[in-house]
Amino acid sequence: MANIALEKQLEALAGCGFRLNPEIGVAELLISYDRASYEGSPYRLLIFRMGGVVEEEPFDRVISNDVWVFDMECIGGPGAYVTIARRLEALAAGPSLKKLRDHVDLLGREGWLEYTVAGQPRHHKFEVDDDWADLMVLSYLADDLETKDRHFFSYQTGQQLLLMCKSEAEVAGLRELTGYELDRLIPS
Repeated sequence: MANIALEKQLEALAGCGFRLNPEIGVAELLISYDRASYEGSPYRLLIFRMGGVVEEEPFDRVISNDVWVFDMECIGGPGAYVTIARRLEALAAGPSLKKLRDHVDLLGREGWLEYTVAGQPRHHKFEVDDDWADLMVLSYLADDLETKDRHFFSYQTGQQLLLMCKSEAEVAGLRELTGYELDRLIPS
């Protein structure tokens, strides 16, 4: 694939519903990789970078609320699943999770996540496997956060999942740009 200017890639991705957050610009993207890296690997590197945070203080600046690169080896203790749930909630931009809390016992190898969505309480137990996230919890959350028009899609590379909650048309556009096989997180 020929080189494509970074700004042109951003325009094309925005046309598919994948945008930088308002406070983020090209300068923040160039902290992580140089322009030649983005332009030599059009769309693929950029969409993964958009799924992260700015790699400069303050480190909590999310680059895009439209995509998330989820590192499956991220469970450090209590609060880890709350963080996951909040990030999925931001991607879904739909129903909100209330009374969200978790318990992670690394030594006892057990945990739970509970929340209320649309007035319905949820309590999900899961097995703790060192610092690896239980992907069933993602499925439970996705099931509660999806709408009839927006679904969670993923693309796995190693221990990372590229996650998004988009319409079929938006995901088709991203597939066309990247060549990634994006699958529904919860098969229909």
